[in-house]
Amino acid sequence: MTLQPDGSRQGGGSVPSGGSPERGGSEADHRRSRRVPRHWFVHYARSDVERPVWSAGTVKDLSLVGVCFRTEERLEPGTALHMKFNLPVPALQLVRGAVVRRWNVGSKQYEYGVEFEPLRPEAAAILDAYLKRICERAS
Repeated sequence: MTLQPDGSRQGGGSVPSGGSPERGGSEADHRRSRRVPRHWFVHYARSDVERPVWSAGTVKDLSLVGVCFRTEERLEPGTALHMKFNLPVPALQLVRGAVVRRWNVGSKQYEYGVEFEPLRPEAAAILDAYLKRICERAS
């Protein structure tokens, strides 16, 4: 995924097995940061409504720039979200982002690629160290 000078995005994601993409492109187009596969819970709410309703999803993978998660709720690309992660990383207790990709992965099952709004440098450093520790334990 590449941000263009006019603020638009170019590129997209690959299609998970059994899914259909809402955007095209290759896997390499949007992999700007190491992704760590995990199965954590995430709580999310639309940030463009007056009274947000929190819903739950399951994280597929996480990186410094975004998250891929699965839920039963259908969200449109471009939807702005508040997200809460149940992780021992203060940088991710509440983040904002936007849906950049959606895949239909089953009956009433959707998988989303969400790009985070830029994290503060100190928060990004904490998250990066946490993701590195997870990768080291897995190898």
